[in-house]
Amino acid sequence: MMRRVEWPVLLVLVAMLFNAVWLWPELQTGAPSQNDTAFHALMITQASAALASGSSVVDFWIPQLGFGYPQFLYYQHAPHVFVVGIHRLLGGSVELLSVFHTVRWLLLVTFPLTVYWSARRLDLSAREAAVAAATSSLLSGDARFGFEYNSYVWRGFGMYTQLWAMHLSFIATACVYRLMRDGTGYLRSIVVLIVLALSQLLYAYMTALTSVMLLLMGDAPSRWPVRAARLGMIGSVSLLATAYMTVPFLSLNAYLSTFPRLPGATGGLSAISAGWASTSLLDHERWPVLTGLLIIGIAVAVWQGARERLRGRVLLPGGFLLWMLLCFGGDAATSTMRGLGLYGADVSYRFIGGVELFAILLMGVGGGWLWDRIASASFISGLSSNAGWRVAGGAAVGGVLVLLWLTPAFVERAGYYRTNARWINETSSALRENIDLQGLLSTIAQDGGGRVYAGRPNNWGANLRVGPVIRVTDVIKSRVMPALVPPYQGLSLNADMAWQFDDGNAAHYDLFDVRYVMVPSDAQVPAFLQPFLATTEYAVLRAQTTGASMWVSVSDRRAVSSQRELMIGNREWLHSGAPARRSVIRWDYANDESGALARDAASRCPQMGSLADGYVGFDSMVVRTRCDDAGTVMFKSSYHPNWRVTVDGNPVPTFMVSPAFLAADVPAGEHVLKAEYVPTAGKHALLLMGGVVLLIAVFTRDELDRVPRWLMRRVGGPAN
Repeated sequence: MMRRVEWPVLLVLVAMLFNAVWLWPELQTGAPSQNDTAFHALMITQASAALASGSSVVDFWIPQLGFGYPQFLYYQHAPHVFVVGIHRLLGGSVELLSVFHTVRWLLLVTFPLTVYWSARRLDLSAREAAVAAATSSLLSGDARFGFEYNSYVWRGFGMYTQLWAMHLSFIATACVYRLMRDGTGYLRSIVVLIVLALSQLLYAYMTALTSVMLLLMGDAPSRWPVRAARLGMIGSVSLLATAYMTVPFLSLNAYLSTFPRLPGATGGLSAISAGWASTSLLDHERWPVLTGLLIIGIAVAVWQGARERLRGRVLLPGGFLLWMLLCFGGDAATSTMRGLGLYGADVSYRFIGGVELFAILLMGVGGGWLWDRIASASFISGLSSNAGWRVAGGAAVGGVLVLLWLTPAFVERAGYYRTNARWINETSSALRENIDLQGLLSTIAQDGGGRVYAGRPNNWGANLRVGPVIRVTDVIKSRVMPALVPPYQGLSLNADMAWQFDDGNAAHYDLFDVRYVMVPSDAQVPAFLQPFLATTEYAVLRAQTTGASMWVSVSDRRAVSSQRELMIGNREWLHSGAPARRSVIRWDYANDESGALARDAASRCPQMGSLADGYVGFDSMVVRTRCDDAGTVMFKSSYHPNWRVTVDGNPVPTFMVSPAFLAADVPAGEHVLKAEYVPTAGKHALLLMGGVVLLIAVFTRDELDRVPRWLMRRVGGPAN
């Protein structure tokens, strides 16, 4: 006779096996991605290169990202560094991107196990936890960027860091719940919160807000001080350990472009009602099987919480309601979040993750309640006269019927994954067979620098495809080639310029150092583009550019106080005649008012001087200049205050010129000009401090609860 607990475990294993089989094609590396997976692959590749070159792996320049950007200075990076670390531990025996895709696949496969463990820690029964686990990877939410696997797979959005956060949010919620209730698991909670913050900063904010909800709703007010002290203890240690990321982020956030607001997000009570009433929340275009479990789960949790005074049950619908309000509340939700000081950008649509976390737990409650009712139903008693067999039979019948209830969701997900696998295979085959494209890109890479342009998604580039869904630009990205393409993420101050590029304007090619243009073989192209390579399907043309830097004339100097002003000014400048004249605007932005040479002296070298690229690396550039007068050299790379420029080894001030590029003044004569990206001052010291703080927490983990207990004794409440 099987023990009762093994049937729930079997249900979890079924869900994991389903994911393992249907998502096996995700392990393929032969199909370049058209989504954020390409963005994360680039960061992993460049982090590995930075480590190999001795550069900082937590703060380095990525030249292929738009016009260059120090992504890890502003972006969570633990999931990427983890892949690089595994690759190093394996001695390089497994290809780097194979390690990446294996990690992605394992995270997708094991999510039900994470949910099961977390749900048990949150005091759900084994059956409830098993149903929650089984439903966790079956969500279908109409591309809401939430926990549905559309957010992660090849045909979806490729949100790799959120895939980590999905696991860690459940684990962190469970750990914090147990810690505040029992005073145990300090080290576990600290480590999980640190990794979560370094994996997905937004989800760390969301977990912080959920933790406050757990504090206020999880126990009587008399115990709030001790629970708050425990939460404050792990929060303080986590903040200190992650200060190496957050402090530089906050000090230099003026150079982080804010995300644009998504259109049509009005919010309000009507939006909340619509979001709840629609089966697209969990069951887009299929039978509302998960929605049904959610409704049952809410009813059961509320009833049990009221009837049996189980505060843990009240937490689940309370958390679900909280995140529904913040996700679908629109402007009101955004204002609330800003008022709490938790997050300033318009990202309420991403709060769907909080909604789905509690929805999964509530579905577990609903499914567990059905399972229990079936297992104890009167018809089960006729299965056997043996009481033990009746219990086992009831558990088995209940588990099978719950699985049948979920069958429409499994079928719909299988269909989605079947198309995903077909597209991956067709893309891999098409790319292998396209020998011409591979040869052209290899020749371009060997020819000697400059960016590649193969159109944009909103022009003829949309039709330059390989296979069913990816474009030639996606193939170029996968080869880590410098290119002018719309950015993966618009974090740099000039990211918008890729959309403003005029492919009929010769001055734009020089400005952005676009030397190669790939078009269909029969395309009509501007006369200034010269033939370079050709096949029956493609043509590659070359544009004359001055290289990775140029002499410019500083014709105006303006102070701007906002990113909006800067963006509008750069757009207007770009579409004027100024780029053709090599006439730029110097921007005084973010209190950057370093000195400069006189404007009349800086205006003569565009016609009189010479300039040659000596070296262009991933985090440094060397230029040899000659001019009889002083002048200004602009590097065709995004400006950032971490750039250091030297003339013949002597530091010179840097400044921003349109379109938010790096520039420096150069005295008359022949000189060697070097620009080098330098990691943020103090970042590594903060990283060392964080390591020391974490080490102290490891050795004092058994003593960390003394402060909360002392506080509880001071206020006269129970110490546990």
